[in-house]
Amino acid sequence: MNEEIRTAKNKIHNVIMESRRHLLISGVIDVTEFNENEILLITEMGELSVRGQALCINKFEKGSGELDIDGEVSELVYLEAELEKKGLFARLMR
Repeated sequence: MNEEIRTAKNKIHNVIMESRRHLLISGVIDVTEFNENEILLITEMGELSVRGQALCINKFEKGSGELDIDGEVSELVYLEAELEKKGLFARLMR
């Protein structure tokens, strides 16, 4: 676990929200799904779900990991619980 914490400290991931209408996110590895109500991302700090209405990806620079989103943002959720369950299950199956 200490190794995981050290690795996470070395990674950069920022979320800047302006008036719940504009998001700038750094440390994005990939966009896995998107529609006007939800965008699912893989970031340096785990999977992130952005939910709202009229969501639109303005720009995604995969090389720099920067993502620019417009729309009415209602929810930002890191999906760590699901990742932890998979990890626990994998440990039990050893």
